[in-house]
Amino acid sequence: MKRFLALALLMPLAACVSFGEKPPASLMTLRATEQLPAGPAKPLTSDNSIIVYQPTSSQMLANDHVAVRTGGTSISYLKDARWSDLPSRLFADLVSDTIAARTDRVVIDRRQYALAPGARLSGKLEAFELISGRGEVVVIYDAVLVPGEGKPPVSRRFEARARTASEKPGSVGQALNEAANQVAVAVADWVKSGGTAG
Repeated sequence: MKRFLALALLMPLAACVSFGEKPPASLMTLRATEQLPAGPAKPLTSDNSIIVYQPTSSQMLANDHVAVRTGGTSISYLKDARWSDLPSRLFADLVSDTIAARTDRVVIDRRQYALAPGARLSGKLEAFELISGRGEVVVIYDAVLVPGEGKPPVSRRFEARARTASEKPGSVGQALNEAANQVAVAVADWVKSGGTAG
C-alpha cells in the first residue's frame, strides 16, 4: 500500500518534467541555386584548391534560431522557426557549393589543408536576419581571401537583401536563402578573379 501511494504521489511530478522546448514541425536550411554537376575528376593542386572556413559571427547568430531585428539596438527570434544547423555553418556550405559550381576551384575540407595548401576564404557573418516591419531580410558577409601563391590577403564586404511576403518561417526562410545565394554568387565571382574584381 505504501509503495502504491509513493508511486501515485510521483505521477503528478513526472507530468511536470520538461526536457527542453518543443521542436518546430520542420527545420530550415539553405540550398545553393548553383550546384557542381557530375563530371570527370580534377587534379588537386595548390593553384586550383580553396578552403572555405566557417565564418565567425556575433552571439546573436551563434545558435539555431532565426534572428529578427526589431529596432536599432534590439533583436528577438522568430517564433516557431529553427535552423537545421548554425547559420554560419549553413552559409559556409552554401558558399562552398557555389564556388565549386562557378569557378575552376576545387573546394577541399579544411582538415585536408596539408593535401593542397592553396587559397583560403574566411570572414565574419555580420548579419543574417529578418528586419521586422520592413518585409525584408539582410545577409552581410565580411570576407577575407588569401589567394595563395604568396599574394597578400584581400577583404571585401558583401551584402544582399530580399523581400519576404510575410514574417512567417516559410517566407522568411525562402527570402534568406535567396539573399544568401546572391552573396554566395558574388563571393564566388570575386574568388574566381583572385580577389581583384569589385
